[in-house]
Amino acid sequence: MLEEIELLRFRINEAYRSGLELTDGRMVEMSQDLDKLLLKYQRECLYNDVKIEVFT
Repeated sequence: MLEEIELLRFRINEAYRSGLELTDGRMVEMSQDLDKLLLKYQRECLYNDVKIEVFT
């Protein structure tokens, strides 16, 4: 999942550098996708931390 996050961050950066505005629909969509991935990653990390603490 970290590879997906890094790839999406790279694509957003490249799009911005190429002149795509932050309010462009494609940028908004990529940003929303990144938010979803980050939230999913955060939840998985929290779940794994809690699971480890409960069973150790």
